[in-house]
Amino acid sequence: MKVAVRLAACIALTALAGCTTMPRVEPAAGPAPAQARAALPERAPASSPALPDALVGPPELSVVPSPEVVSDWARIRAGFEFARCERDRVRAAMRALLRSPQQNSAMLARAMPLLLFVRDELERRGLPLEFVFLPMIESAYVAVPSVGNRPAGLWQIMPVTAKGLGLEREPGYDARLDAARSTRAAVSHLSVLADRFEQDWRLVTMAYNAGEFRVRRAMRDARLAPNAIDHERLALSPITHTHLARLEAWACIVSDAERNDMRLPEIGPGERLVEVLVETPLDFALAAALARASPDRFHRDNPAHRDGTVAANRTLLVPARERERYQRLLARIPAARRLAWTTSTRAAALAAARARGELEPGLLAEMNEGAPIDAWLAPSVKSPSSHGIASTSARPALHMVRSGESLWLIARRHGFSVDALRTWNGLARGAILRPGDTLRLSAPRASPRP
Repeated sequence: MKVAVRLAACIALTALAGCTTMPRVEPAAGPAPAQARAALPERAPASSPALPDALVGPPELSVVPSPEVVSDWARIRAGFEFARCERDRVRAAMRALLRSPQQNSAMLARAMPLLLFVRDELERRGLPLEFVFLPMIESAYVAVPSVGNRPAGLWQIMPVTAKGLGLEREPGYDARLDAARSTRAAVSHLSVLADRFEQDWRLVTMAYNAGEFRVRRAMRDARLAPNAIDHERLALSPITHTHLARLEAWACIVSDAERNDMRLPEIGPGERLVEVLVETPLDFALAAALARASPDRFHRDNPAHRDGTVAANRTLLVPARERERYQRLLARIPAARRLAWTTSTRAAALAAARARGELEPGLLAEMNEGAPIDAWLAPSVKSPSSHGIASTSARPALHMVRSGESLWLIARRHGFSVDALRTWNGLARGAILRPGDTLRLSAPRASPRP
């Protein structure tokens, strides 16, 4: 109800007040925007805008518009509750972020599908929408894999925390890297912390970063009552204080993005991510083709599945515009033929489909729409094992680079992500492939899987 009331007020006042609930950071005097951002003076005293007579006083709207009517960023701003832009730490964090507004806009553009997924979950649980920026601070919305006893995923969840949240870690699957599951788990964790800290959202944020018991010990040492907390006085790590300030700084900048020289990207409804249930084991490269996505992009949205196979009863995130196509084409593929897919030429794929009679040639053509003629995805000649796992012999162990080949094309042919190929072969971003180079098509036995 609280979010609905904010949205109603936001719709009525958008044209007049920019639909922000946070204090604005006024630009400094002077011609150069860079100087204005560096100065970051104190905000101007609040004043009431001159409103038309019809809008003086609180608007009374009998019908709350559908959320789809409101822009994504208006909905996010309407959900801000606790960011304080006048705090010194927050202003320092804003100055740091505003040194590279274009880079930050690019980060937001890349993160938007996942960011909106997170926003929807926060709204569903009634939490402040400043928390959409928590994965931005933790991981820049990139599901970082774990090495050893380290945090992982969008939310940078530690192994011990993951166990308490019911996020399993298996050889081919790490639930912390599953954007949908880890987001629901992280939001549940924030809800529990909110109950334990009486909805003091700054304490909740600090506890997420430093741990609940460290924050309680700092409160006890400071001899502060729960309703009289001076967050600045808490003896916590500077990292924790900076973490909170950066979260608030993102909200403050987005609250008045135009004045802060920050372009806020928008995406269409079809670009948003939706979950689809995997009912039977599924080849990851096949799933990517059904969702009309490159293996690299599909792996970025679904990095938890790390051995080329998606187990039954798990979910995948696909663009909303591709959900119907994904489900329609998958229904035409027998469950027994959803594993061990590989790439070949178009002619070979169609000939094999006709010879075996398992798949319609028209289905393969629709699946591979837009693919190069020498990189069509088709069922491997090898059949899946009796255990339901793709045969490891379905793919070669090595690949010799030919003239004109790129990492993306090689990844597409063999059903892997570009990041996986880089990791397995120790290649830096921007590395140049030369004809005759040999690439591994699987993780070295002595190394952890990417």
